[in-house]
Formats: sequence, C-alpha cells, structure tokens
Amino acid sequence: MKRLALLLFLALLMPVSGQAADRSVLLLHSYHPDFPWTRAVDHGIRKVMSQLPDPPVIYTEYLDSKRFPPRQQFPRMATLLKGKYTGITPGIILTSDDNALAFALEYRRELFPGVPIVFCGVNNLERHRLNRHDKVTGVPERFDILGTLRLARRLFPNYSTIAFVSDSTTTGRLNLREAMKLRDALGRDINYRFLIELTQSELAEALRELPDSSLVVNLGFWRDRHGNLLSNQESMRFLASNSPGPVLTLWDFLIGEGTLGGLVVNGERQGETAALLAAEILRGADPGHLPVLSQSPNTPMFDWQVMRRFGLKADQLPQETVLLNQPDDWMARNRGKVWAVVLLILAETGLLGLLLFNIVRRRHSEARLQQRDADFRKLIEASPIPMRVTRLGGEVIYVNRQFTELLGYRREDIPTMEDWFEAAYPDPNYRAQVARFWHDQVEKNTRFGQPIELREWKVRCKNGREREIVFGHTQLTELGVTTLFDVTSRNRAVRERQAFEQKVQQAQKLESLGLLAGGIAHDFNNLLMGVLGCADVVKNRLPGDSPLAQPVELIISSAERAADLTAQMLAYSGRGKFVIEPVDLNQIVSEMGQLLRTVISKDAELAVELSEAPVSVKADTTQLRQVIMNLITNASDALEGQSGHIRVRTERIEADPALLAMGVIEEDLAPGPYALIEVSDTGIGMDAETRSRIFDPFFTSKFAGRGLGLAAVLGIIRGHRGTILIDSEPGKGSRFRILLPLCDEDLTVASDSASRTDTDLASRAGTVLIIDDDATVTRTSRMLLEAHGFDVLTASDGKAGLELARGNLDRIGLVLLDLTMPGMKGEEVFTRLRQMAPRLKVVLSSGYTEQEAIDHMGAQAPDAFLHKPYDGERLLQAITRAVGAERDVLPA
Repeated sequence: MKRLALLLFLALLMPVSGQAADRSVLLLHSYHPDFPWTRAVDHGIRKVMSQLPDPPVIYTEYLDSKRFPPRQQFPRMATLLKGKYTGITPGIILTSDDNALAFALEYRRELFPGVPIVFCGVNNLERHRLNRHDKVTGVPERFDILGTLRLARRLFPNYSTIAFVSDSTTTGRLNLREAMKLRDALGRDINYRFLIELTQSELAEALRELPDSSLVVNLGFWRDRHGNLLSNQESMRFLASNSPGPVLTLWDFLIGEGTLGGLVVNGERQGETAALLAAEILRGADPGHLPVLSQSPNTPMFDWQVMRRFGLKADQLPQETVLLNQPDDWMARNRGKVWAVVLLILAETGLLGLLLFNIVRRRHSEARLQQRDADFRKLIEASPIPMRVTRLGGEVIYVNRQFTELLGYRREDIPTMEDWFEAAYPDPNYRAQVARFWHDQVEKNTRFGQPIELREWKVRCKNGREREIVFGHTQLTELGVTTLFDVTSRNRAVRERQAFEQKVQQAQKLESLGLLAGGIAHDFNNLLMGVLGCADVVKNRLPGDSPLAQPVELIISSAERAADLTAQMLAYSGRGKFVIEPVDLNQIVSEMGQLLRTVISKDAELAVELSEAPVSVKADTTQLRQVIMNLITNASDALEGQSGHIRVRTERIEADPALLAMGVIEEDLAPGPYALIEVSDTGIGMDAETRSRIFDPFFTSKFAGRGLGLAAVLGIIRGHRGTILIDSEPGKGSRFRILLPLCDEDLTVASDSASRTDTDLASRAGTVLIIDDDATVTRTSRMLLEAHGFDVLTASDGKAGLELARGNLDRIGLVLLDLTMPGMKGEEVFTRLRQMAPRLKVVLSSGYTEQEAIDHMGAQAPDAFLHKPYDGERLLQAITRAVGAERDVLPA
C-alpha cells in the first residue's frame, strides 16, 4: 500500500498537456476470468483506478485465448465488440498479456480508431512491432530466467542438473527460446535437460528419471502435446509430485502446491503500473510522450512450507523476498497469553474429566473450586489497589476493602454495572459517554482480544465528593477485574503548579510593566518641570491684566493634567506619591458617598455597607479615594447604561494563606487581620482573557478610555502592601475585593499648615545649592528661586555638587538634591553632605514616593521632601519646612 500511495502521488505531480480524455476504459484480458494471472492484473488495475480523484468507468472483456486459439477467437470477438460498443468510444484501451495487445493493434482502426493503448504482461514486444503504431505505451512482462537460475544455484550449489519444462502455448515457446540462449551463462558444469511439449505421462516419466540433484524450471505447462488443458493447481501439483528436486517458476500465481518459487513476475504490480500510465493519459498527457517502460517489476517470492522441505532458511534469501504460506507470528507475540489460556483449558478439561469419570470425587472437586474462589477473593482483598470484579452481563461480584475506602460504595450499593453508572456518574450525558466507552472496549476485547485502554474519569463518591480515577480492566473470559488508581491529588498538584506558574508569569509581567511605567513617568516628570516651572515664572512676572495670563494658565493646567497622568503611571508601578497615615476606610467611603453617586449612571443603584467597627489602615487618603473612584467608575461602565446595582462594602476579616494566594499581586503577604473594600456590580462581567489583561497599562474595553484606571489601582494597592481579588464571569457581573493590612493605631488628620514669609525666607535659607543632572530641572528651579530673591548655585552631578559645597560652606544654607543621578547617586551625595556640614539643610527631590526616597537615605532623613514636578509655590513650601525643621545632629 505504501508503494501504491507513492506511485499515485508521483502520478498526480507529473505535468500534463492537452485536454483530459474520455473517462471510460476498455480493459481487454487475454485469458478467462478465473485465470490467477488475469485476476491479479485486474485487481492491480482496479485498485489504482478506484483511488483516482475521479475514477473512470471500466468495461471488461475476456478473449479466453488459452482455451480458444486466437486465429479463431479474434474475428468473432471483433464482431462482438463492434456491435456491443456501438456509440461508445473509450478513452483508453488497457490490455493484459500478448494476445490482448495483438488483438487491440489489429482491430483498433476498425473498432476504436485513434484510442490510446496501454499494455501490461507482454512477453514479446518485438513481435508486435510497436514502431508501426502510435499512441501505444505500457509495461513489459520480462521473465528473469537467468536471475531465477542464479538465485537457485546460490541456494543449491551442489545441484548440477537443470531441467526446463514448457508446453506449446505462446508463452511456453517464448520462454523456452529465452532459456536456450542462457545455457552458457551459468558455466559448463551444468547438465541441461529440455522437456518440451510432452504428454503428461511422458513428462512424468522424464521427471522421475532426473537425478536427485536436479532443479526443475517451469517455463509454462498448461497444455500437453495432445491438447489436454491443466489448471494452475493441477500443473503445480503434477510437476511437484513427479520432480525429485525443487520446482522453480516465473509467475507468482504458480507458487504453492509444492512449487518453491523464484524471481517471478507479479500480476498485481503489472496492473498497477499500467493503470498509473493510463491515469496520466486520462488527465490529458500525450501518449506519445509516455515511453514503454524498460524494466519489468519482478519480485523474489518463495513458499515457506516448500523451503522447509528442502532445508532453506529465510536469511539465505534476498532481503526483499516475499514469503508465502508463512505461519503468523501471532503465536510468538501472544505466547504468554496462549499458555495461560492453554493451562486454563487444560485445567477445565481435567475438571470436566474428573466430573465425568469420577462421580465419587465430585464433592471434592467442588470443594477445590470453592477454595480457588476463596483464594481469588483473598488475593483481591489483600491487594493494595482498589479492585472490582464483574461478570459478563453486568453483575458486580465483588469489591475489595480499598475500593470501599476510596469511593465509599459496597457491593450492596452497586449490585450491577447499571447501578454503578447511576451512582458514580450523576450527569446523564457524562454517564452515557462512560458507558459507551466501556461497552465498546469490553466488546472489542472479547471478540478480537484487543487490550482495554486505561482511561481517566471523574467519579462521584458515596459521600458526594468527586474524585479523578484512572480505570484499568482485564477481561478473563467471563470475569472481568477492574483496577482503580486515584489521581485526584496528582491532578490537583498539577493544576496548582500550573496556576502558580501562571501567577508567577503574571507577576513578572506586571513587575516589568511597572518598571517601564515608573521609568517613563520619572523622565516625563523632569520634562514637566521645565514646562510647569517656566510657566509659573512667567505667570508671576505678568501684570494681572496681561492678555498672556490666560494662555499661561492654560499651559499650567495642561502641565498639571500631564503630571496627573504620570502620577497614575507611577501609581501603577507602585511608586506613586504616598502620604502614609492611619485612616478609617468607613470615613473615606462616607465622605465620598455623594461624589460617588454623581459619577455612576442615572439608572444604577448604589448601595453602601459599612462595617460597624472602624476599619483602619495605614494608607494615603488621596490614593485610596482614587482606588474607590476608579473601581466605582469601572462598575458603572460595566452596566453599559442599563439599570443595575453597584455595592460598596467595608469589613474587617481574617485572611488565611489560601485567600491571599488568590490575589493578583504575587507578594509574600502574611496571614492575619485585613481591611476589606469590596466593589461589586451586576454588569456584563468579564471572560478569562479580559481578566488576565485588565491591569495592563493602556488596555481598555471602553471606546474613549486611556486604560490607566485599573493599572493605577494595582500600583496603589501594591505600594500599600495589599492585594486584589477578582470574581467575574460573562453575564454575571464582577466583584473586586481589596485587602489591606489592618491598623489599630489612633487616627490622625494630616495637615499642611507650615507657614512661611517670603520676605525673610531667602535670608533664612541662605544660598541654595541645586544638584540635579537634568539641565531643564536645574534651570527651572534656579529661575523659580531667583524670582523670590534667593541666591542660587547649581551643579550637574553629585561630584561637582560636593566640590561646590566644600568651597562655599560659609554661604550655602540649603541644598536641593535630586535622588536619581548617574555616577554618584543621591544617597551617597546626601551622606557626604551630612559628614561635611551636619547642620546643612537638605531638601530631597524625586519623581518617586517620599517613603521610597527616604528608605534610600539610611539612618538620617532629609529635612524635607519635594515631589516632581513642582511649581514655585510647592518649592517654597518645601524650603519653609526644611528651614523650620529641627533634628538631632549625629556626631561625625
């Protein structure tokens, strides 16, 4: 089949020209339908034709020229076909063997003018003089007599006589002529005998007179000298029974009945090859461009039974040899099972014999059977594997203790397999799937011996729990033993590992995006410094009625909106501007109640459920308001303008590791008391893909959204050492739960009441040294300070700043220091300034949070912190806080 598929594939790839021919084929066989060679050729042709994309119609005719001489048969057949095929012109004439080709060439012009001819099985191409005819191609049948003799000589080196047997048929005479040409090809030590056109009795006597070391070659013996016909089987049996040595043949259908074999022509391969040539013509190929094949597809083929008779082994033959009548290897593959079955049959036979011939010992035999059954039950019961024994028909005979411990069912609970299916598989569709699988597997095992495959199913235990079980089954004639392997824990571990890996990947993605967002926001804040600061300087220098006042205010407003955007990006990265203090979530939600009702759609109903006890956390009030506002806005959008419910709830809870592990933030959070803020809605909900991306920056499902709201929520909660839990399904709404560490410290109200007087602030602060690597920040800060009367020195990096401070310690009273600089970092510059001048005031400036910045400073904190971007007012407030700050001076 592989060879045929390859030939078909190559045939479809061959280029064609012209138009496709008529799709019918006239198949002319030289012999009658029962002739084995004819059947083989016919089978090969039809096998190829049936696999074509558009199989043609095949008309088949038999010339029967072995039983009726061609000179008499051909005219009658021509007359028959002329009347039979009136109005029908086939696309191709396919012929098998010499006589059919001779007939087609002689009568084509009369019957089917111009129709291409494809032949196979032709022994004597020269006789037909093909060069006189056009549109003729095919595959010859060339007997490899020399190859067969050489192979036989190699197998039987001590045999010195070769006898050729042939009859008066065309094939027999042609083969005899070829054989006589080969007499000198094998050496002069061979004694040749030619047994030609003899009667059956003459041939039998001649064969029996041959020496024992003789090889007999059947060149074709179907008709003796008196015209008596022999079938293939009769011919093979006649030669084998009368020959003292091996009988060789040139045809595959003459192997058997005592004939050893040879390098034979193969009728099926002849038919396949000719059909492929015909397929090309049907697809439009020009027959004149398809030459006659030069090689005949012959095959070494031997009878395994005859080989054993003459002491031959398979390893003596060519590798490609086809062995006929070889015993199936099934015995070798199933030797163990066969012996088990044989032993079982012998045991049952012995038992039957005892029952028939020794009635007296009947009770004893029954006792032995009962003991065997008891032993079997003991074996099943002692097994550490849960097992169930059933009988064909569905009766449950026995379940062992491990089965009951695993699933809870006793034999009384499931007396039949139908009861088992009802109890273990409550879902009707799933139950039908399981039952169909088992019935099919047991039937295939019973009928064909096919092993029952292992399969995993979900099983409901007697207590209602579900377990994942791998079932194995062995059918022992009437009884079947089912083994159960509980893989629930293994599968749960696999799922947990996959979920953990998924969460780690999500955390890594969020962390990477956070670093990117934080870096972009930090650099953007430096750029906004120039815009906001310069606009503030221009604003302060303009008279109140200046026409430029409004554009400047617009610049400042746009810059502040851009600063808000970077603040959201920093919040997502967890580096937003936090002012941490104890706050009550109940108070924050209550204060925002009216504001929240203004941002939701008019058809939405807002319900607020606050905990009776205070829910205190250490947090930035402004950031928590942003979290609540973003979640409420998101819930309102999920309603899509339809009526629905939004609920805000606060509560004090105890969070265990399992609950914390469900959060989207992959942090090592300690179990214990937590504050809960829950926002839920009855909106459209989210699928798994949307849930996995809602915290990505700039991802949004809204038409006009920026995709930073939930990203900022994630960053804020991560910065507060909390986590977020999400429950949502399409059409079932969404629920966001925020968990923050609970704080029971006294609540404080932050105030920024620091006061200053611009008239003396510059003198109190002294000269201000600005150390910042960003030239825009440096120039803008200098303009802001000089506009308010400050003396200013600037340095572009930490090293230059230290040198400038060392040379002007008598003048410099305050340093405005950037935290992140290339080369010498801000924390190192800060430490050296403290060592150089312990009472020197330092204002630390950064785009990150105050807490994160101060954490870098170590034991001593700066006198004030200034968040970028800032305007002149916030700069003066920071200087005021620094000048008025009192702190202990550590010894150098």
